[in-house]
Amino acid sequence: LANEMSTGVSYFEQFVWDLEHRGVADIDIPVLILGITV
Repeated sequence: LANEMSTGVSYFEQFVWDLEHRGVADIDIPVLILGITV
């Protein structure tokens, strides 16, 4: 299944990890996350 996923999945997981460990900064640009089920 991992072979069928795009690199966007790992980028999303890295983004979530970063927010959880770093916290949200005032300089952050608002991010819109879209989940698409196939």
